[in-house]
Amino acid sequence: MNKEKEIERSIERLKGYVPETGRRNAIIDSVMSATYIEKGSAYPGILSYIFRWAEYPVLRKALVTLSFILVLVFTGQQILIINRIDKLEGRVVESTTLQLLEHQGRNVLIKSAIKTSADDRDNVDSIMVANKDLRSLVESYNRLQKQYTDLENLYRDKVKSKL
Repeated sequence: MNKEKEIERSIERLKGYVPETGRRNAIIDSVMSATYIEKGSAYPGILSYIFRWAEYPVLRKALVTLSFILVLVFTGQQILIINRIDKLEGRVVESTTLQLLEHQGRNVLIKSAIKTSADDRDNVDSIMVANKDLRSLVESYNRLQKQYTDLENLYRDKVKSKL
């Protein structure tokens, strides 16, 4: 409590103190001379030369605008690259899936043919076919099926063009 009263008295005394205004200009001159950098020194000259562009407001605003434009262009490029990668991944997955389904379909046909031939071993009329020959038969069948579909589509297109 004693310290608080002492602090309050000190504050009251300081409020009543008026600084000497006659030496105001001398104080300003001494502060300016202490903080002023001479033009002959090398280090401040290099900094002032490097950052001379900061003195021109138009140039500062143009550089800020340019930096925003560069950020927008960079962001746009990143978005474009990401979209292209997504499309490419989609194509790869789609083609791989189609190839896998086609391969599985062939395997199902071969396995079903092998199973039925294994079930028919007891029959006198059954014929044993090698696995390799059966695969080539299924592949030939698929090629012929595709050629037939293409021929059928070609015929339909000719009929439509005549009408």
